[in-house]
Amino acid sequence: MIQLGKLQLLRRLIIRQVNFSARIESAQYQATLDTLNNSMLRNMDEIRQTARVKLVDNDDELARFGQDEGKGFPPQYYAMKTEKEQSANMKMKKLLVNMTACLENVGFVNPLNKVYNLTKDLDCWPLVACILTLQALQQLSYNPQMCSLMKKGGAVIDGPHFIMGLLTIFKQYHIN
Repeated sequence: MIQLGKLQLLRRLIIRQVNFSARIESAQYQATLDTLNNSMLRNMDEIRQTARVKLVDNDDELARFGQDEGKGFPPQYYAMKTEKEQSANMKMKKLLVNMTACLENVGFVNPLNKVYNLTKDLDCWPLVACILTLQALQQLSYNPQMCSLMKKGGAVIDGPHFIMGLLTIFKQYHIN
C-alpha cells in the first residue's frame, strides 16, 4: 500500500511537470485546450442538443417520410431516427475521447481521480481497511508544525504515502 501511495504521488508530480512544460513550451495550445474544455463543460447539454438537431432533425432522409393522415410516421422513420441518434452519440463520444487525450497530454488531469479497474464491492473491505489504518496509526504521529503524519521512531510506514495508497484503493472499490 505504501508503494502504491509513492507511485501515485510520483504520478502527480510528473503530471504537474508536464502541465508546467506545456504552459511554457506551447502556451497557445494549452490555453486553447483550457478554454475549449471550460466551454464544453459549461455547455455540454447545449452541444448535445445542437448535435442532435444538426445530425437527426435536419436530415433530408428523415424529411422524406411524411405523416400519413391520422396514422403518424411509418416504422422505418423511427428505425432511421434511432440509428441517426446513435450515430450522433457516437460522434460526441469520439469527440470527448479525443478531447480527453489532448487534455491528458498537456497535464490537465488529476491522477488521484483515475479509476484503474472497477471491481465488485467487497463486504469485508471496510473492516480490513479500518484494522489496517488503526495498526498504521500506532506507528505514526501527527506533527502540527508540518501538518502531516510523521514516523514514530524506526517505523516503516510513511504517513503521506500510506494515506495516498489507502485513498487509491478506496477509489478502486467504490468511486464515491
